Amino acid sequence: MNIKQIATMDRRKFVKGVTGLGLSVPLGCFSLSTAQASNSEQPSSGRVFSCAQLAQRHHLICSDLQGQTLFNIPLPARGHGMTLAPNNEIAVVFARRPGQFMLSFDPATGQSINQYQMPSGRHCFGHGCFDNSGLLYASQGFTQDSAGVIGVYDVANNFKEVRTLTGFGIGPHEILFHPDQQHLIVAVGGIQTHGRDKVNLATMAPSLVYLDKQTGAVVQSISLPDHLLSIRHLAVDEQGLVALACQYQGDEAINPLLYTHQLGQTDAMAVAGEEEEWLRFNDYLGSVAIYQDQIIATSPRGNCFAIWHKATRELISITPLTDVCGAAPLTANGFVLTTGQGKLASKNSAVNTQWAWDNHLMATDALNL
Repeated sequence: MNIKQIATMDRRKFVKGVTGLGLSVPLGCFSLSTAQASNSEQPSSGRVFSCAQLAQRHHLICSDLQGQTLFNIPLPARGHGMTLAPNNEIAVVFARRPGQFMLSFDPATGQSINQYQMPSGRHCFGHGCFDNSGLLYASQGFTQDSAGVIGVYDVANNFKEVRTLTGFGIGPHEILFHPDQQHLIVAVGGIQTHGRDKVNLATMAPSLVYLDKQTGAVVQSISLPDHLLSIRHLAVDEQGLVALACQYQGDEAINPLLYTHQLGQTDAMAVAGEEEEWLRFNDYLGSVAIYQDQIIATSPRGNCFAIWHKATRELISITPLTDVCGAAPLTANGFVLTTGQGKLASKNSAVNTQWAWDNHLMATDALNL
């Protein structure tokens, strides 16, 4: 190990010690853009959907922004992400890797509609999305080698599998549709796992992949400079700008953890940040979201969240918040955040709830359901 590597590791240990304190601040430190501030007089209406734990049991929770539970769906195991159909009449929650269930429910009433159990040899990677025709695309893997598979389902028809997309990489995680509705954007994490154990870090090959949604053909594949940057979570705006959030699997380099890309561009572009600022995130971004001119990313391991300007990629702020992970945009409230310690926060309020919120959330205007 050379002197530079030793100095880097010392700095990493120091910053990890600071972030490990888990400092928390009021939401008044939430940095607001002009567009967000102009909405400050609007009422805080909306619904938040997230997996959560209470007394070691797993649930899907729908809450209002004041922290009142609107409905509670017991889950067979720990859930992860969720998605809403374009008609707003059905939503689906996905099992956390290596779970095997998908559960559909009515987002207005909380009524469970159907539970699908994956066939032996396949498991969830915790995310999925609907296309504009109402077909569900679910991020999955073959259990034997973690090779990626996107299952395509007719949810209303008893989760009938319509087709599968394969051959694009190992360990896909979050998937979203490009606004052209022809391309599926896939965060290929690159990590082969046995259960929760990672077994191929020396050879992992993460990528950001755009797939033809009909054929599964790889239209474009983008790699980052360090192969240990596992691409895990995505957000996309109406113009097709993709924000990709990473989790670093090494212990020597100090890398940017957030990048932007648009279909057709040669390379992904890192957002701004000094090395000490990137160390604040403890190598781990948990969720990413885009709202108007801002990108937000959370770090439960760094006990903080940060906001960047979308167009310039300049860092606006880093705010301490203990165990923050869930993040989603909501029209009249900017970003909504949740933490593993029960906090539900938006620009207008921050409340404590009984729920230990899980990694991700989905937010929607209550009037749209």
